[in-house]
Amino acid sequence: MVILWKNLIAQIGGFFAVYELLPAFIISCIVIFVVSLLTEKPSAETEKEFEEAKMAEF
Repeated sequence: MVILWKNLIAQIGGFFAVYELLPAFIISCIVIFVVSLLTEKPSAETEKEFEEAKMAEF
């Protein structure tokens, strides 16, 4: 993504001349959000294990 942005899109200039990691960060955040909506919720066993780990003292 960064290579594509730097070599093709940033050449347009204007708004597209931003640092190449910014659009990559924004696109990755959007993808993470969409995938989290499309995947199923963790099982009750997994949630229980997570809660137990949060309560454990170190």
